[in-house]
Amino acid sequence: MMNSALLALVCLLIVESASARDAGPIFASEGRKVVAAVLFSSSTNSVGQRRRVGGFVRVEGDTVWNVVPNENTLAFASGYSMQHGRARYYICGGNGLFRTEDRGASWRMLTDWKTMEVLDVAIDPGDDRIIYIATPFGIFRSTDDGATWNESMRGMKKWFVQDIVIDRTKPNVLYATAEDDLYISNDRGARWNSLGVGVSELRAFFQDPSQQSVLCVGTEDEGIRVSGTSGGRWRTAEGTKGMTILAIAGSA
Repeated sequence: MMNSALLALVCLLIVESASARDAGPIFASEGRKVVAAVLFSSSTNSVGQRRRVGGFVRVEGDTVWNVVPNENTLAFASGYSMQHGRARYYICGGNGLFRTEDRGASWRMLTDWKTMEVLDVAIDPGDDRIIYIATPFGIFRSTDDGATWNESMRGMKKWFVQDIVIDRTKPNVLYATAEDDLYISNDRGARWNSLGVGVSELRAFFQDPSQQSVLCVGTEDEGIRVSGTSGGRWRTAEGTKGMTILAIAGSA
């Protein structure tokens, strides 16, 4: 009997309105927004069954999702940047970080220096040559557009990092959810300090866009932990105790 695959949506990103002039084969949107999503399978399939997992994009108004950069590659997150008039899309995969600069016509792996899962990506909003990735083996940073990478873990106690996020107003400030705590860096990842969330097994991070001092962390079995003082004091959000929170989203 065939086992059914359980699919989980782990990232959803509305990225831009692309013009017909510069749209590629996947992102040909005629000025409409492009929606990017990441799916992964949390159960095994019978031998030979094709899995619809990985990165997908859909143009606003369409019902068809197109896989990127290839089918059956585990993907965990997506990223996007628009600087110097160029749109760049990123897929965090089970075997590395991929990027396209021609809206899906071709993809380049940026981390072929070491095959590993890339769980999240953050691109500096002022300089897209500066890229941060979260992996099960720590945080790595590139300052030369992905040509070289350096470990950026000073001050962290655990290796496994789920998310990495750049502060909405201060690009030198980063947040990272690790196995044991939420960490903050005030110098672009050179050194990290623990924020003392009070629980371990963190799964997601969110910074309120209208009140940057409000931080939320999704946890394993401990609900959402909230701080209104940039990590100074934490409490469990009402009604979430005992829940596992894999993602948090909000609007401005």
